[in-house]
Amino acid sequence: MNDWKSQDAALHNLQIAIEGCLDIGNHILSSIGSKVPETYVQITEILVSKKIPPSDFAETAKNMV
Repeated sequence: MNDWKSQDAALHNLQIAIEGCLDIGNHILSSIGSKVPETYVQITEILVSKKIPPSDFAETAKNMV
């Protein structure tokens, strides 16, 4: 907790991972011909409505975005 460089690296890696998940989600929605999301949160909402990720993941994913 005292090493700011490690904290910054962890934060950056988390941001990159979330962006990757959103990119993959957008790709999945595009490949199934789904409605185009207008926001990042909608990516998660549409995926959950299509029962692609587990529904208990939805709230966590929306909070991360």
